[in-house]
Amino acid sequence: MNDERYKDIMNQLGMPNSQSLQTALRQVANEVGQELKKENTELRAQLEEQKEDTLLYKTQYGEEFDRADKAEAQLARCGYTMRMNTFL
Repeated sequence: MNDERYKDIMNQLGMPNSQSLQTALRQVANEVGQELKKENTELRAQLEEQKEDTLLYKTQYGEEFDRADKAEAQLARCGYTMRMNTFL
């Protein structure tokens, strides 16, 4: 938040000159920002772990993936989709 937003909130609360309120608002904004950064870091770590697992799986079973993709492409040309197991 910027200083203008703090002043707006303080005015809405009827305490436009309260240093303690401004300090409290800044502290809350800081704590929320830190929590969001921590959550963001954790989510990014989980995503990277999933990417690594996927790459490892593809490395181990890459040939099977390639064959499945080719088979799916051939079936798609015939109007069949493996994902829905139905003819189009």
